[in-house]
Amino acid sequence: IHLSDDAMQAEVEIQKPKKGAAEPDYADIIEALHDAGVYYGIDEQRIKDVLKRRLWNSRFIAAQGTRAVLGRGYRISYLFNRNRGKPYLEMDFGRINLKELNFIENKKSGDLLAELIPPVKAVDGRKVTGEIIPAETDRELVELHGGANTRLSEDRRRLYAECDGNVRIQDGRILVEPRITVKNVNYETGNIRFDGSVVVEGSIADGFIVEAGGTIQVANGVGRATLKAGGNILLKTGINGNGEGSIRCGGDLFAKYVESCSVRCGNNVLVEEAIMHSDIQITGHCILNGRRSEVLASKLLVGGSFWCKKLGNVYETPTTVHIGVQPELLTAYREAAGSLVQKQEEWDKTEYQLEQVVKLIQDGRQDSKILQV
Repeated sequence: IHLSDDAMQAEVEIQKPKKGAAEPDYADIIEALHDAGVYYGIDEQRIKDVLKRRLWNSRFIAAQGTRAVLGRGYRISYLFNRNRGKPYLEMDFGRINLKELNFIENKKSGDLLAELIPPVKAVDGRKVTGEIIPAETDRELVELHGGANTRLSEDRRRLYAECDGNVRIQDGRILVEPRITVKNVNYETGNIRFDGSVVVEGSIADGFIVEAGGTIQVANGVGRATLKAGGNILLKTGINGNGEGSIRCGGDLFAKYVESCSVRCGNNVLVEEAIMHSDIQITGHCILNGRRSEVLASKLLVGGSFWCKKLGNVYETPTTVHIGVQPELLTAYREAAGSLVQKQEEWDKTEYQLEQVVKLIQDGRQDSKILQV
């Protein structure tokens, strides 16, 4: 009999009987356990199975104690990630993406944010020797504390969101913010994807993405970044995308300047100084109302009206502006026209081949290659 140091487990090893000796039976094993002081948690079925299969000279667990269960009061189960800003996003083949940090966690109005888990009753444990292990009880009192835009249930055991937004903990309280404010968008925050509005007090680093269901407001300049908003986008300075910057917004776009950027705007574009080297499609109006108010080396497709002081430059790439046509209609027309031209070319080619085959047949010759075509 082998008894563990903490007396929580007892192992038995049955030696192979000598030649002519009787094999031990179940009563012999139980007697040996009792002699060793083992009285609790004896696995009778396991002992019988070992004897039946004659598993001599090998240890097996014959008795197992019971651990004490810690008694606990109500505990909080958080239904959102409290540890934001994971160092990186793990991808396939061991690669990492340092731009995805889980900085935002969106919740909808009515979503359950946290709840109290029922208490756990303390249960004493017991060693295989029969000794009782007294269970301890955690006396800590836990309550749910709701912050802004949250609602507690009547029994104060569940906390719900009262609006769409980002859920987080501040000063021990759970809150939902319909608008988030960050100093900068860079490797400290990662890409921002939020159902509400986003305010960037500083700048957005090159290569990063900011997506918002509401509005986006940026205090400093924007470079090779991607901005997508369901509402308005306000750039207090402007954007120089170096051919890689992109703006998509469902509302209005306000900017001091737009340079080397692709813009798709669902409403109006109001630029103070200049639009340069950009591809812009606007459903509404496009107005430049600053001191310069010029458009250079750009392609504009404006569904409404267009106003500026200076359009194009003889020393620059040509500037083209289409006014009064909805961008999606003109785009669809151009795609349909291009498809029609392609189909017509295929038709003409097929018709020519058919004429050649007919001519060969009339001449009494059949060219297998042409016929296969």
